[in-house]
Amino acid sequence: MNLNLDGQLAIIRLQQAYGFFSLVYLYIALLATPLSAVFPRFPGIGTYLQARRAFGVSAFFFAFLHTSVVFFGQLGGFNGLSYLSPVYLISITLGTVGLLILLLMSLTSFDYAIEKMGFKNWKRLHRFIYLGGIAVLVHVFLIGSHTNGLESAGSQVIFLSLVILALLEAVRIDRKRNKKLFLGSFGYFTAVVAIATIALLFFFITSAKAFAHTLESEGSIGAVLHIDPQDEPIAGEPSNLYFDLTDQKGKFKFSNCICTLLVKDGSRIILTVSMDSPNKEVIFPTVGAYTLELNGKPKASSDFNDFNLTYIVRAEDGASAANLKGLDKLSFSVLTVTVVGVTLLISTLQPVKKS
Repeated sequence: MNLNLDGQLAIIRLQQAYGFFSLVYLYIALLATPLSAVFPRFPGIGTYLQARRAFGVSAFFFAFLHTSVVFFGQLGGFNGLSYLSPVYLISITLGTVGLLILLLMSLTSFDYAIEKMGFKNWKRLHRFIYLGGIAVLVHVFLIGSHTNGLESAGSQVIFLSLVILALLEAVRIDRKRNKKLFLGSFGYFTAVVAIATIALLFFFITSAKAFAHTLESEGSIGAVLHIDPQDEPIAGEPSNLYFDLTDQKGKFKFSNCICTLLVKDGSRIILTVSMDSPNKEVIFPTVGAYTLELNGKPKASSDFNDFNLTYIVRAEDGASAANLKGLDKLSFSVLTVTVVGVTLLISTLQPVKKS
């Protein structure tokens, strides 16, 4: 897609903003039931419950905007899907499932729908929101540039928010089922969620860093650009670029390509490197926007088409990026365990009555 610098960066930031607002509204909608069940006297809980459907509709609205910008602005329509790897296709499929479920919830969120369907049937239908939430969550964690790993403040806030939601939901279910573990007053679901939280925490703090993703294509050749760290390279520090390249004709290999990467500051070429593999470490010298051009032509033994793929990236100031950096792994682990412990303690304040 041939957009100027401001246009490309605007599309990336716009889809990220829409996706973020959709997640926030969906989270607020999902939190209402377990929060009201565990804390029935929570200030303003009645008004909150009345606004729950509005939050769900808002989640769909921003999810639709996010999807539209990604599909038409970044992928360029259905043709762009053919350049994506299986992981991206799975993530997009799950995101689509989540969007369709949110659409169904929105279309049946009115009192008229409840009257026609009956409250019980309406309630059964709206339980699909949990399936939609899981689909959206997996979609985000598969390719979200600020969610893989637990190094940024944003990813840590998301993780802790999900822990709180899962634990409150588990306490609610345990109280409803009137089940307890013999080791304490908290229930089976609460214990499972607590153990799963610790396991996920260990997984994420030992996993790879997050990557950005921007698709460009020419002819049968397309490549998704991944950037480590966090979609925002730091000026003066090494950034790892990875080009996930796909040839619709199946003829391209880096070993059979005379590939060159040009790094431009405006119209001035500041770096030229040979690309004999899909990844390359680059240092952007100063804060600002840079143009990356990946050029390729086949060696004598190959016959894929020549290509020129152009990407826009922005190097950030290290001090500004540090403000967005999350807690270190040990501190965040301690914080997470504390959140789990406090929630388990809260669940004992109102023990489940024996049946």
